[in-house]
Amino acid sequence: MRTSLFALLFAAAAAGTARASDAWASLQAQLDAGGTVTLAANVTAGSDDSPLTVANAVTLDLNGHALDAARLFGAIRVNAGGRLTLANGGGAAGVLTGGSADCGGCVHVAAGGTFAMTGGTVTNATANYGGGVYVAARGAFAMTGGTITGNNAERGGGGVYVSEDGSFEMAAGAISGNVAGNGGGVEAAGSFAMGGGTVSGNTADKDGGGVYAVAGCAFTVSGSPVVSGNAEDNVYLETDATIAIDAAGLASGADIGVTAGTAPGTNAPVRIANGAVAGDAARFSSDDPAFDTAFAAGSVWLAIGAVTHVKPDWAAAADDAAFWAWVDAKCLGDYETTDYTAQYLLNVRSDQSPVSLRIANIEPGATGATVEVSATAGRGVVDLENVNGVLFVEAGATPANLVPKAIAAGNVSYDGETHVATIFVPASDGTFVCARVGFTAP
Repeated sequence: MRTSLFALLFAAAAAGTARASDAWASLQAQLDAGGTVTLAANVTAGSDDSPLTVANAVTLDLNGHALDAARLFGAIRVNAGGRLTLANGGGAAGVLTGGSADCGGCVHVAAGGTFAMTGGTVTNATANYGGGVYVAARGAFAMTGGTITGNNAERGGGGVYVSEDGSFEMAAGAISGNVAGNGGGVEAAGSFAMGGGTVSGNTADKDGGGVYAVAGCAFTVSGSPVVSGNAEDNVYLETDATIAIDAAGLASGADIGVTAGTAPGTNAPVRIANGAVAGDAARFSSDDPAFDTAFAAGSVWLAIGAVTHVKPDWAAAADDAAFWAWVDAKCLGDYETTDYTAQYLLNVRSDQSPVSLRIANIEPGATGATVEVSATAGRGVVDLENVNGVLFVEAGATPANLVPKAIAAGNVSYDGETHVATIFVPASDGTFVCARVGFTAP
């Protein structure tokens, strides 16, 4: 059903009773009826009105006009079972504006509600969370067009706030010029899939001028998303938060600036994205010019200089546990670990004392990699003159694909002074993961 609000407004004006509140109430009646509702004039809330609600399937076509909540309350609430599409079929810019609420200045998507934005502008709204749009747990928001701009959230998500278990998919459109404590453009505690569109020109008083990614959120990118030109940073990843690159991959034009909650250190890179392929590091940039982006082991890292090697990125915690169980069985002996990702240490026990084997350096080459293994023990350095044993290389993405490769005698050298054994790993063997190395005890 398609209804024009113009006829209702005209009849009220002819009777001499046209007030903003009349128009607001009439609009609510049309939303209750469902179908497509097209604005034929601006509609502004009155002091006796309340937020518009959607409980069924409705397309609201702004048609070049303004729907203004006049800072009285949140403009629209999409309740459970509601499916609201915001469109703008008019030649002029249609706006949803003037909302003010605790959560969702212009649009609050409640649990079980769905909001789709194909056009129009959500603007000039305020909230504690979600200045423009707030997505509650089990709510869903899909943006394929339009603009969210000029909104303010005191705490999080100036443009959009996504609660834990809520979802936001952005394929196109722009989120710009919004302000918040965290996440000037978007704060994601739930699921945020960005396959396109632009998040730029937003500001955060604290972190995440563009996007603030909460630890445990599901932040996925694909296609050509742009998150740049935000202040003070673009994407802020809380410690343990990472970006997942969708299987569809990133395309030319993708541009994502990143700041990590834990800054990289010397020989201690920080993973910012997984599911990467060679070339993806160029799609990301560090907001801090002191750091670089680099590709290694299927991930993109923030690092100081090049990333020589990192712990394999198992997709699930169970795989990670399986890896350690595998190392325990394969590398034998007693061992302890420190920060494996940063230091790449594997402590084993010789016949006489604990020994720490460290991957000192890895130099990639056209035909393989050169791995330098150094060692120290409780009583000093370890003589690695008589190196023998097994290297473990990665031939796939799970612990089951880690296979041992014997160290060929001709591929080991020792300088006799630095206590570093240099081992050549042929490319045909796979990607180096760890080593069990025999040595002459000190």
